[in-house]
Amino acid sequence: MAILIYKKLVFSISALFISFIVFCNPRQQLEACQTPLPLLHIFNTPGAGQGIEIKLEKEIDLHMDAKGLVTSLNETPEKLLSSIFTPDNELKDLSLLNFSWFQKACKKNPIGLLAECTEDYCPLNRLKYPERRQKFEDDLTNKIIDYLKNKNEVIITDFGCGGLFQILVILSKLNNKLSNSNLNKTITVNLIDMRRDEVIELFKKQPNNIITAEIFDKENKERGYWLRWHAYLIAQFLIALQEHTQIQYHIRFYSKAENYLKDISVNKDLISNFILGIDILNDDDAQMAINDIPSLVEKGLKTDGYVCALNQPPSGKIVQMRAVPALVKPCVSNNKRHNNKKSKIKNMKKSYS
Repeated sequence: MAILIYKKLVFSISALFISFIVFCNPRQQLEACQTPLPLLHIFNTPGAGQGIEIKLEKEIDLHMDAKGLVTSLNETPEKLLSSIFTPDNELKDLSLLNFSWFQKACKKNPIGLLAECTEDYCPLNRLKYPERRQKFEDDLTNKIIDYLKNKNEVIITDFGCGGLFQILVILSKLNNKLSNSNLNKTITVNLIDMRRDEVIELFKKQPNNIITAEIFDKENKERGYWLRWHAYLIAQFLIALQEHTQIQYHIRFYSKAENYLKDISVNKDLISNFILGIDILNDDDAQMAINDIPSLVEKGLKTDGYVCALNQPPSGKIVQMRAVPALVKPCVSNNKRHNNKKSKIKNMKKSYS
């Protein structure tokens, strides 16, 4: 009798365990099982470990129309930008910011969490003046294509990358041109933005370098949601890049230019071929650009590299640029800087109407 009861008990426990595996698959029943689904992982901490290289977990599948997305980014990015959203206009309660919401958001707009300046004061507002960014994007990608003709790898550093929409458009156009040329290349992209300072530090603290879909900061509720929002934003960015079949990417995040330079001091192979400074001369970021860009260009750019910038301060605003005249020009070779170092101490004033 005791043996029979024991066998029934073992059978019941086994059935319960099998049921948990079948019905509590985290990809299908995340909310019910409260199983943290791996979303991103920190693949590498280059150089001195100041930045983090992030990759997308392979099992993530949001059934997005990625091919249609790539076409839109190349042809009509402003249409995608017009339907971006923020927690304020999408969520009545931030506690609803979970993976289930993220899945629905991706179907509504596969890159809806990405952002670019669309405020009325922004002179580079793509929704009002799409041509102001289009020509720069086309010229820049052509310059990178020329650079890659005799090379297999390029390193691009985007200073003040913001909501990642601009760099995604650039990479999509670059991929399209590489596809037409049938060129397979490796592209390392360093994304520098001080607004991700806390996010990067909290990402580094995650167990086993895994960033889950339900990542949260228990010590600070509001910061926890901010952390999760950025995890979802980065995931959308990386998912969009998956369709760029001609390119092998290394995507690295930094909160400060000085952190990137610390990594370079340990490994000179991390030095950039292109440094981008796009829409960074608005009221909030102008001083940061003036302080950080000179050393970034001096120490973080190869001698045959390029500084490529697109900045149109609001009408009437005078921006003083010390040591970086290239910051207000489309694309300038670093050779000119090294051949004429006196130009580095020249002050420039530039205003746009």
